[in-house]
Amino acid sequence: MNTSSFWKSCLHPKVLIGLGVLAVAIVLLFPKFAAAVPLLLVLVCPVSMALMMRGMRHGEHHSQSEKEKP
Repeated sequence: MNTSSFWKSCLHPKVLIGLGVLAVAIVLLFPKFAAAVPLLLVLVCPVSMALMMRGMRHGEHHSQSEKEKP
């Protein structure tokens, strides 16, 4: 796996939007914790991978229920 495909898989649009909203909320609501916002960049890949794994598991659930139907 080359570096560009790794980052493309980690940068899921829903994760980026969610973490961006969270960063803005932290800065506006809790200005003392604004220094923690760069930590959100570290969380981009793990959160994105968790969402992808959840999506894969959700797809398996539907495919199994369709196989059980007569």
